[in-house]
Amino acid sequence: MSKKSWEDKEVSQIYVKSIDPNSANEINLTKKLYHDPFFFSLLPDLTNKRILDIGCGDGYMLNKLSFICKNCNLVGMDLPNMLEETAIEKDAIELIPADCHELPFENNSFDLVISSLMFHWVVDLSTIAKEMFRILKPGGTFVTSSINPNTFHVGYWENLDTDKPKYVLTKDITKERQFEVYLNKTVGPLTYYMRPIERYKQIFEQVGFNKVKTEEPLLKDDKVLGKYPELTKYSFYPLYLFTTGIKKTQD
Repeated sequence: MSKKSWEDKEVSQIYVKSIDPNSANEINLTKKLYHDPFFFSLLPDLTNKRILDIGCGDGYMLNKLSFICKNCNLVGMDLPNMLEETAIEKDAIELIPADCHELPFENNSFDLVISSLMFHWVVDLSTIAKEMFRILKPGGTFVTSSINPNTFHVGYWENLDTDKPKYVLTKDITKERQFEVYLNKTVGPLTYYMRPIERYKQIFEQVGFNKVKTEEPLLKDDKVLGKYPELTKYSFYPLYLFTTGIKKTQD
């Protein structure tokens, strides 16, 4: 990790401020109009389910789930200082301070585990995958998202003012890599950890998950593209990577 880390309260405060869903910057537009519709389309039936959000941050996904769940038990987990920034809209949501590499939950205790745009911040995804497998019930599922490693911070755009924008790669996307990105000038650099897309699938299959699938949807909503033409590049190159899988039912 860089000089600043997620254990620093300043980092968590500024991060939560930077992802304010009410902000109209491009990051939040893509999340609300592009990421979220696809993420929620991947979720199974949520009725009477116990659901864990790993790296819940400001509580954004938990709050959205709380309005569509029926008789759900929602649990959010993140580092203690991150939870200080969490704004929960319903009292029934439980928040647990913990490290995602060592989840403080019993085996086979959740029906669904989600994690939204967190995996590119972690070094050891294999350990997290093992923990997810351990705490999921047989037949339980996971739904996760991360920044697409083939599109983000590995190249530059050309021809953005045409109907055929082009993304020119400047790094070898077949290898795992890490690089420094600025959260903002106050905090300075933090480390992003990127893996080839096939590595995500391999990691979850190795710990025992079945039907592991990665998806790279493009932004194809004409209404969104008409209102926000600056997002047109994501109709050609996917910004997000989604990974799902199932814990096999015991024989």
